[in-house]
Amino acid sequence: MNNYDYKIGKLNGILEAFQWVNSKTNYGYDFTIEILSGNDDLKKLATDHLKHLYPNATVHSKPIENWRDEFSKKLQEWLFEYIQIDIDPLNSHNKLQHINSGFTLFDIKSREHFINNFCDDLEDALGVVEVISVNIETDEWYEAYWHDFAFKGKNGAVFIHLGVSD
Repeated sequence: MNNYDYKIGKLNGILEAFQWVNSKTNYGYDFTIEILSGNDDLKKLATDHLKHLYPNATVHSKPIENWRDEFSKKLQEWLFEYIQIDIDPLNSHNKLQHINSGFTLFDIKSREHFINNFCDDLEDALGVVEVISVNIETDEWYEAYWHDFAFKGKNGAVFIHLGVSD
């Protein structure tokens, strides 16, 4: 195993842990990083990746200029959904409660630090050059709600999926 595979695998393991933390009995999260193979442009790599699974789908993408800001916001939204009571007070009954200030990731600064480290590790693994936001239109089931990104760097390309379904 090379260092690139290890670094991407480590990030994928972090995402998998958070999908378990966020999942409920009636719906589950799916957070993954998949390595994209080939030397094509990023849009084609992402489209081919999705069309392999959904051949009749239409895939749209848009470039992300400041990937760290946009990706960090999405990670904050997705990974820490289990504690964001202030955003959705009607569903606060199915969130974890912060009691006695005992858990690091309930603290906003700690979550920001965690997300920054994740982005640093992603940058270190890929040497990020280009990022796109990817959207799929299909008559087949994909997810109830999702956000997908594709990253291309000097060291490789990856597809990052953040989704939830019931």
